[in-house]
Amino acid sequence: MAENFITAFAMALDTLPPEGRVLLMACLLTVSLYGLGRLMPVESNLGMQIVYRKGVFATLLLVPVGVYLFGLQMPVYVAEFVYFESRIPAYIAYAVLAVWVTGAGISLYRIVVSVQETHTSSDLDAAPESIQKRCEHWCRRLNLKRDVRVVCGGSEQGWHILHGRQAVIVLPAAAIHWPTGVLDVMLLHQLALIQQQAWKWLLFGSIVRALYWPLPWMSRMLEEFADCLVIPATRLAEAAYRDPEGWRRDLRKFLDRGDTLKHVEFAPSVIRLPSQVETEQVHVVDDAVDESFEARWAGSKARLRRKYRDPYRQAYWLIAAASVLIAVSMTVTVVKAPPEFEPTYLNIKWRDQMVRRLKDHYDGGEEAGQETDSPAANTE
Repeated sequence: MAENFITAFAMALDTLPPEGRVLLMACLLTVSLYGLGRLMPVESNLGMQIVYRKGVFATLLLVPVGVYLFGLQMPVYVAEFVYFESRIPAYIAYAVLAVWVTGAGISLYRIVVSVQETHTSSDLDAAPESIQKRCEHWCRRLNLKRDVRVVCGGSEQGWHILHGRQAVIVLPAAAIHWPTGVLDVMLLHQLALIQQQAWKWLLFGSIVRALYWPLPWMSRMLEEFADCLVIPATRLAEAAYRDPEGWRRDLRKFLDRGDTLKHVEFAPSVIRLPSQVETEQVHVVDDAVDESFEARWAGSKARLRRKYRDPYRQAYWLIAAASVLIAVSMTVTVVKAPPEFEPTYLNIKWRDQMVRRLKDHYDGGEEAGQETDSPAANTE
């Protein structure tokens, strides 16, 4: 039953052109990867969420392109080669491909316009020299090997953009009059995002989203990815501050001031990360610890799981398993099986083939003797 189903499935796929197979494979791959991403809780491990989504965007671009360029196929051998004689699925696939190419071209053009608009939005007056010196100080603290220019105006929250080897940080116009601690929090947060190449990953995700423009869940995945990128940047900025008490004090002042300002949201028109600075919630643990056997056993299992189970490796294993499963299932094709080879022993008589037969030898000798005797007899 399973073999007949696989054969019929391969025959159905054979009615599609290679482009139709790639489109179907990419659609199923996005559904599986998005479903796996929804199963992972965001609060448990934000690092795994970021790594998973980076791997998803890279996979959605590399796997379909690789399958199409290398022409990968998984043959299903059948004794009798039968296929569905219908051109309707091919016509539908070509029509869908034409619509997809048109939409992808328009979406990529919009990204080019968005990048140009983002560059134009960052073309502002330079910040005062004091702010630029604070930025250089935090660049040395973060070991950031990049030329960073700070400008003011254009937004009520900070954001940044990358120009090749140069980065531009856009601060609010009111930041000139802010206290040093509040200004340091905003600068450090943007510099940490630059250090982690967050804007480039956001641009890459926007390009992949443009290629998968008919699928609505790709937009939600990109928005969740943009929200998650700011979390590790906040932690890196806190580590670079090297003063936990001072960081919490200045961060509290920054959040109080930021509540009165308009937040920057992720929008397709201007490619920039949302102005979201997360704070770590510190939970106070009571000294009265439950010493029951169940609690201790659960704690030991949790410690063992954290020790031997790498969440980042799990994320990539999920991506690899889904990619291999979808790619293999979408590249099956029907191939006529070669005839079965049944070994037969050669019926060769070695006495007749490898050596001269004795009868022929003697017959030849007698004939030769008769030929030699006849002339002598004639002469006599």
